[in-house]
Amino acid sequence: MSNINQNNFNNCFNLRLSNSDYWDLFLCTDCGCGLDHESILEACLIIDIDVDVDKCASGDTLCSLVSWSGDSCFESLSVPTTGLTLYDIGLTGIDNGFIKYDCNASTTSTTFIDTYTGSTYTIGSGDTNFCFTKVTGCTYDYSSRFITSANTVGRYVELCGGFYQGFFKLSDRTFYKEMPDNMFVWPISWFTCPPDCPPVSASTGTTGSTCCGQCNSGCGCGDSNPLFIPGSTGACNGCGNSNCQVCNTPLDNGTGGCGPWCANCGGKGDGKGGCCPDPRKAFKCYNDKAPKPWDYQILPTRYEQGWTAEFWMRKNSKVCINTGNTLNALYPNNEGFFYYMGTRAENKFWDVFSGETGYTTTSGYPLPPPLVKKEVLTDNPFLVYQPTGCCCFPGIITETTHERDKNADIINNALGFRIKNDGSVGYRSLGVSGVCSAVTATTISDCKEQCQCGDCNSGCNCQVCNTPLDNGTGGCGPWCKECGEPNSCNCKGSITALTVTEKYITGVTVNESYSKKGIVPEDEWIQLAIRFCAYEGYPLDEISNVPRRKGRLDFYVNGYLKYSVEDFDEFIFRDLIEYREKQEGVPFNYSLGGGTQGLLETNTIGGPDPLDENLYMQKFFAGTFFGDISKFRLYECCLDITSIRYRFNELCANYGICPLPLDCFLETEDGSPLSSEDGEDFITWCDE
Repeated sequence: MSNINQNNFNNCFNLRLSNSDYWDLFLCTDCGCGLDHESILEACLIIDIDVDVDKCASGDTLCSLVSWSGDSCFESLSVPTTGLTLYDIGLTGIDNGFIKYDCNASTTSTTFIDTYTGSTYTIGSGDTNFCFTKVTGCTYDYSSRFITSANTVGRYVELCGGFYQGFFKLSDRTFYKEMPDNMFVWPISWFTCPPDCPPVSASTGTTGSTCCGQCNSGCGCGDSNPLFIPGSTGACNGCGNSNCQVCNTPLDNGTGGCGPWCANCGGKGDGKGGCCPDPRKAFKCYNDKAPKPWDYQILPTRYEQGWTAEFWMRKNSKVCINTGNTLNALYPNNEGFFYYMGTRAENKFWDVFSGETGYTTTSGYPLPPPLVKKEVLTDNPFLVYQPTGCCCFPGIITETTHERDKNADIINNALGFRIKNDGSVGYRSLGVSGVCSAVTATTISDCKEQCQCGDCNSGCNCQVCNTPLDNGTGGCGPWCKECGEPNSCNCKGSITALTVTEKYITGVTVNESYSKKGIVPEDEWIQLAIRFCAYEGYPLDEISNVPRRKGRLDFYVNGYLKYSVEDFDEFIFRDLIEYREKQEGVPFNYSLGGGTQGLLETNTIGGPDPLDENLYMQKFFAGTFFGDISKFRLYECCLDITSIRYRFNELCANYGICPLPLDCFLETEDGSPLSSEDGEDFITWCDE
């Protein structure tokens, strides 16, 4: 029984099972007694911001100390070998301070217009590192400053309304449709008519100027030509030959030869002063106009398995004073955004604004949106029953608009992370509130056979397609008045109108979720890691064909899992539905220390566009983090808990947040701490 007193006590480690990650079995044959965390972290690291390093923090920029190597199977690191100059960066760059301008200058002045339309930005041939640039504006306060602490934290950036933003990829959207080398799909004009020559006034048609010969080539002059002879068949005035139009560039010398127009795109002379069309030359001419790709990308848009973002930061709103004119004051429900990814704003050229009329990009695209035609159904009975009198045609009209869908660009293209005042942490994103809507024509039935309306006084006494055409007294209803007379309806039997279904986005929904309160302490440095792990991983050479995946979003504080979101949608960066010159620097963005402004600070010729005010990006992401940021890292992999905790243990002493040592230890028989062969103490445990 004496043995009980000697051996019946707790001589084992007190262990708790961690449920942060799960493994059935973990094998390692090439890493000794533990994981090589340094190699894992180095292999995945694609952005490394350390404010304490002069090479990283300089002036208004924070530049990464490492660069992404790219992946030839999916997306490649791509910077033009000769550099790349953006000639239209002023159009969008003035909206977030990337391009500076005089806020006091009139938006109609030469000073502003030159900045807006004439600013350039050159990306160097070897510039592969990602950089954040300090966000500014003319209306709100974006205060920030570098502070060097007297302890081991070193230099950090204090944010009191300010934040940083940067783009890593340029859109190559040109709307250019490549024409295949197949004559059967080429435009008929390439075979029948050469391209139009720009007409000039008749007074310029002097002897010897000769003409295009286009009027007799099968193309015709056209009524729009000022030289057209009314009542003639393609005849024109203005030069020695009355049957041809005058052009700015003579295409023959009066001998039937061909000038530069034919040589370049139209073919050869026809011996009659005209040009014989050459479709092969037209095909070449078309291809020569194809825009050259920019091919600029220094970070990936999606990942094989997931990603991890790591921050060393301190929430400290008390240090910020005189912050009444910040984004947080305007939108209190947006305060606390410290990280953002996606497009930084809607397309500012989504609508027609008078100040932009007549202005173009350097490549010639108008700043206002293009004219869009759309066929829609109408419930107007006067249009349903066609002027021919037949009720068998559906009422389809063509609507024209000069607007782009501004919301289509931001859905699933905006994701921000917040620390709220109560210490909770979470995310906010934009999704679609509906998949599609259907517009269907009304079924037309029971049309009366050979119902003759005649004119409105003919005594038409009939009813067509459920719309009375008279009042029962032999008179005629509004159909005749609107569509004209005489009219007839030749419907027989029961007719069903064409059904048209149009799919479109019905609205934007805001998705957000947050942890319980107190996860992030006030006025204390922390390591905060955000990790997204897709449920299914794919090799990068296959992932371009994989639809958006589901996964788990995790939030770690000081190496411990504090909050998880299951079935989280994978975030995939994408560009705007707009010409590339009109969206330079807008999509493919990251923000550090804040969300994004949207179009809050946007400006254009003649002042801000009132229709750009209070859009979704502004209302739900215009907010910033009050506090300090020392380091930021982005990894292109889903780090496991051991690597996240390794980083915490590596740096926690610098920030004074390492766990306090236990004041008890496991003793050996001689009373010394249990140690390894190399003399290092093992982790010790105590009874609770």
